[in-house]
Amino acid sequence: MSHVFSHVFEEGVGLRQLVDYYFVLLSWDNARKEKCMLRGAGDENTDCRILQADEIMRVVSSFGMAKFAAAVMYVLQQVFAMPDDRLLCAPDEKRGKHLLDEIMLAGNFGQYDRRDEKMRYGGTFSHGMWKLKRVMRLLEYYPEEALCEPFFRVWHWGWRCFH
Repeated sequence: MSHVFSHVFEEGVGLRQLVDYYFVLLSWDNARKEKCMLRGAGDENTDCRILQADEIMRVVSSFGMAKFAAAVMYVLQQVFAMPDDRLLCAPDEKRGKHLLDEIMLAGNFGQYDRRDEKMRYGGTFSHGMWKLKRVMRLLEYYPEEALCEPFFRVWHWGWRCFH
């Protein structure tokens, strides 16, 4: 989820990443329903515990991605017909429609995004302004992240200069 979220803020996310997430959720749900053992947790004598949706959402929420998770659930439900019982949380139609519009407009990694194309390929400063404009489109849906991103970008540029 975090990786997909970072793509939304960088250049764009495509249906490819969401297909992967769809199959992750199917595997999780199948394991949950079959109560099969997952290796790697506990010892040989202990069944592995499979997290329930509310437990997963507590973790997702602690990372500040609950709104994004709800948008992803909307896209999974609308595009891939994911049943309600396999979703992690209730879908958010408003954010989900915006995410789906971005996916359809920009494509995988934003390779088909023609908005502000001259800015995107017009040099370092111009590219930076393109990124800022792109992030500000997300302000209504993810205000904390959109407002922090320009400061992080400046800090990261400084960090790269010295490391």
